[in-house]
Parts: sequence; C-alpha cells; structure tokens
Amino acid sequence: MRALKEAQSRVVRELRKIPNVTVTHDLPKWSHVQALLSLGDRRAADVLEGAVAAGDWAKALRESVIDPDFFVLRERGRDELFPWDFVDTGLSKSALRAQYERALAGARDAARARPGAQQARRKVREHRDRREAPRPPALARG
Repeated sequence: MRALKEAQSRVVRELRKIPNVTVTHDLPKWSHVQALLSLGDRRAADVLEGAVAAGDWAKALRESVIDPDFFVLRERGRDELFPWDFVDTGLSKSALRAQYERALAGARDAARARPGAQQARRKVREHRDRREAPRPPALARG
C-alpha cells in the first residue's frame, strides 16, 4: 500500500503543475475496501457486517476469514463472471476486456519506453552502495 501511496503522490504532484487541472482521489485503503465490496461474492458481506458491528473496517478485515486480496488483486480469467455482469452497460464484456488488455499493454510499453529510468535507478543504487561500503583507514602522514 505504501508504494501505491507514493505513486499517487507523484501523480498528484505532477498534475498540479498543469493549469486548470484538479486532482481528486481516495486513499488507497478505501479504494481497496471499495474493490472488495464490488468484486467480492457473498462472503464479502461478512466483512461489511463486521465493519458495521465494530464500527471499524480495519478490525473487520483482520478478523475476517476471507482473504480480501483474493477478490481485489488476482488476475481474472476471460470467462469469469463479475457481480455486475447482469447489468447492461451498452458495452459487451469482450469489448471491455479488449480495452482492459490495451490499457495493460500500454502500461507495459510505457515502462519499457523509459530505459533512462532504469539506468538512473541503477546509478542511484551504485552510488548508495559505494557510500555505504566500509572505507579503509586513512594513511597517517608523517
């Protein structure tokens, strides 16, 4: 979750430089809860009931027998049913899947298109490693 917060902060910081652009976002932990509630099955209702009873989402998630990441983070198969599949959105499931795959491909291409970023990270690591390496004692001058 920390990496997501840092990425979100970078995006917000960069977009603030653009005139007339306003960025609104949720905290990653709430996005995770929303994803669980939208992607989960009947078992996710137990988490919802626990949160209402305890008044605490974190406690409800900790005490739940389900693994929220199973619903939120796992890759979905082409033919997997979603809770909202019965809703007619005007787009076919195959069209939505194609759009999803194009977005994933674009993200991979963008990452590959930035070889300088990988090189810069390597240089930072090398510099850090040199700085942290033990140094020989200075020779006494006589």
